[in-house]
Amino acid sequence: SSALPLFSRRPVRCAPLAMPIKVGFLVGKDTDLVEDPKYKAIGDVSFLKDLPDKYRVDPKSHEYLKNCKKGVKGQAHADVAIPWYIHKHYDDIEV
Repeated sequence: SSALPLFSRRPVRCAPLAMPIKVGFLVGKDTDLVEDPKYKAIGDVSFLKDLPDKYRVDPKSHEYLKNCKKGVKGQAHADVAIPWYIHKHYDDIEV
């Protein structure tokens, strides 16, 4: 008969369970301060304590500290804080 057998002797090829995907997002302008006293009522920003200074922004020049003279103090903005949070809390996501 031309009916197919229930069990094939050919190896079955399965796709991986999870394939990596690329994701991008746009948060806001680089002057959306997160380390600002007015945001303490909204959430905890302690996850930023180990954020490298080069990703902080000088409040006067609005330049990232990596482009400023040494000694300039900066603050974290939303465009860096959100990816940093994801980086710290979700091991399966590469930022």
